[in-house]
Amino acid sequence: MKKRILVVDDDNMNLTRTRIILGKDYDVLLADSGVEALEKMKVEKVDMVLLDIDMPEMNGIETFERMKAFAAD
Repeated sequence: MKKRILVVDDDNMNLTRTRIILGKDYDVLLADSGVEALEKMKVEKVDMVLLDIDMPEMNGIETFERMKAFAAD
């Protein structure tokens, strides 16, 4: 089973590039906002997160803090 990586970025081109690069070796989930990332983490097991820091609405730091609250492992 492939490891699962959640990639969070508000730039769709970055999401597409990352999926192309990592998709051969990993199961890649994409989210274009912190809110979407949190929703995906509630229902999907994720092994690693690549998180953009500079995003509108909820920046990467706030997203990370919220992720830690329910995904300690």
